[in-house]
Amino acid sequence: MAYLKKGANRWVNLSFIILVHVKNSFLLMVQAGKSF
Repeated sequence: MAYLKKGANRWVNLSFIILVHVKNSFLLMVQAGKSF
């Protein structure tokens, strides 16, 4: 059970990192679009 929980936490952390990365990329794209 602890192993499953650890794996789930890793997936949550991974998806959170991906989400933040996508959000940052989106904001950069929006800023680039405004500057043009």
